[in-house]
Amino acid sequence: MTVTVGNGVIAGAGLKAWIQGVMASEGGRPGLQLIQNYKFATDLAGWAADPAYARKTETGFNGGDPFVEYNGVSGNFDNFTTSNDADSGMLVEPSTTYIVSGTRTASFTGNYPQVQINTGADDGAGHAFPGTTLSSMRFTAAAAETRWSLQFTTGADTKRVWIRFQGLGGVGRLRLMKLNLTKDAAPQPYRDYFNNGK
Repeated sequence: MTVTVGNGVIAGAGLKAWIQGVMASEGGRPGLQLIQNYKFATDLAGWAADPAYARKTETGFNGGDPFVEYNGVSGNFDNFTTSNDADSGMLVEPSTTYIVSGTRTASFTGNYPQVQINTGADDGAGHAFPGTTLSSMRFTAAAAETRWSLQFTTGADTKRVWIRFQGLGGVGRLRLMKLNLTKDAAPQPYRDYFNNGK
């Protein structure tokens, strides 16, 4: 397996990587770009989290692995965003369709939180974050761990995107885990290329 990182350093076969994420291709399989710290392994590095979001672990939930929990109170609009600054969006290709997906549980009274994909307002290089919203979706109720997905297409000048989770004033709890950003034509099961693609 070959890995090409930012400056062209190569190590390993069929896996190309950039500084902000990893674009993978193995045996002709469509590519997968991994979100920075997509497993919240030891902390929330690479993410900007308002106070209502917290990294947690819980026996019997998500296989005991970390997840992010949002506790919404009335009128709360807190955000959880991939690197909330103009210089560190996720690198993407222009005029390309992507799917961001993950697993969630959710239960709310009133408005459910949403996920949206933002890009810079001018040339897509990350200026004036959050800039343009390429796509958005409100979550729905899910008592058990359930996959979700959101498709978006980058513009001709889009170079970076940010994933933004946002409370919309409802009261309840949202748990997020197993995030992927793929170039597949349809949503795929969770894949972890740092764990043999499983």
